[in-house]
Amino acid sequence: INDPDLIRQIGVATAAEVGATGIDWTFAPTVAQAKDYRWGRTYESYSEDPTLVREYAAAMVEGIESQGIAATAKHFIGDGGTARGTDQGETNMPLDQLLDEHGSGFLGTFEADVDTVMATFNSWNGAKVHGSQTLLEGVLRDQMAFRGMVISDWNGIGQVAGCSDTSCAQAINAGIDMVMVPAQWLSFRNNLINQVETNQVSEARIDEAVTRIIELKQKLGLIDRNFDPARQPVEVIGSAAHREIAREAVRRSQVLLKNNGQVLPLRPDQRILLVGSAADSVPLQAGGWSVTWQGTGTTNADFPGATTIRDAFTDTIEAAGGTLDYSATGSFTSTPDAVVVVLAEQPYAEGNGDLQNLDWGASGVLNQVQGLRDSGIPVITLLMSGRPMFINPELNLSDAFVASVLES
Repeated sequence: INDPDLIRQIGVATAAEVGATGIDWTFAPTVAQAKDYRWGRTYESYSEDPTLVREYAAAMVEGIESQGIAATAKHFIGDGGTARGTDQGETNMPLDQLLDEHGSGFLGTFEADVDTVMATFNSWNGAKVHGSQTLLEGVLRDQMAFRGMVISDWNGIGQVAGCSDTSCAQAINAGIDMVMVPAQWLSFRNNLINQVETNQVSEARIDEAVTRIIELKQKLGLIDRNFDPARQPVEVIGSAAHREIAREAVRRSQVLLKNNGQVLPLRPDQRILLVGSAADSVPLQAGGWSVTWQGTGTTNADFPGATTIRDAFTDTIEAAGGTLDYSATGSFTSTPDAVVVVLAEQPYAEGNGDLQNLDWGASGVLNQVQGLRDSGIPVITLLMSGRPMFINPELNLSDAFVASVLES
């Protein structure tokens, strides 16, 4: 997209809808810089370009916090640089390289006065960041001058050597102000009290953490006697204005990789054969972190008001006097003027999306329409994926090819 202002608009719209639900804090933006696309969180990364990530990170925080919602810069630091793109894995490099390659997004969020930072699951040079005083205190606080609240990731403290989800004095001493242990919060609380009483954690450190938490609550108005959790009317959710922002973002995220013979743009007044189950699936369009954690186990009915590719093609083609034939498998009865094949990665989130290689290797429906292509009918392929894939065979089987990279 290369448009920080559009990112800011996305932040405003997203935060307005979050506020309408009564939630006052969002765990966004992710400012990771994915270096190995086998990583299952690649689609959460804006770019490898440090300058672009810095600009986008600042714009997103400005948009979110303009609506009175707290933003979170995550994950500090190096989650996009793990060896082989392994989620929660090892990031091995000197500190100056770590900051050069993975720090720019955080600097952007600090320029925008981000409220919170979330620590990362990954290790840095063999040690889990959740327990690293060097990074969470020395770098984040002293060197980068962050003054807001630091929160752990989900049960992240339990991955620190010698710790568990119920006990980790090392993480508190390292600089974690709030601990995310949803199932073990009471045991953690009791153990932390004991650790203070036995001088494993100082009262001054607890006072520091609690002060940051209270300051954030004050900023958000949570301590105000008249606080209203609904910051926006519920009507903003899925509003026409917000949908138009989403459409613009999608339009500008398409990448045309091939267009032999100027096949695109298609004329909508033709007979078009639309192929592939992905063309009629909102879950495949939405990807991970959609309704469910992995984005799986859902149907189109779980996305009220959403538009499938098939719906959009139907509306556009019929309005122009054309005809749309849809086939999940590539079968057809009437010869079309053009074929559009839609391919998609299955939804995934976090480590469940890690890959051993980036070979697409799943083009059954594209193979089914090669007879039409041999007879001179153009075949256009749309690939929805969370990352760049190795698609040379698919490019060779297509007259035109559009990469539609999903974003979180």
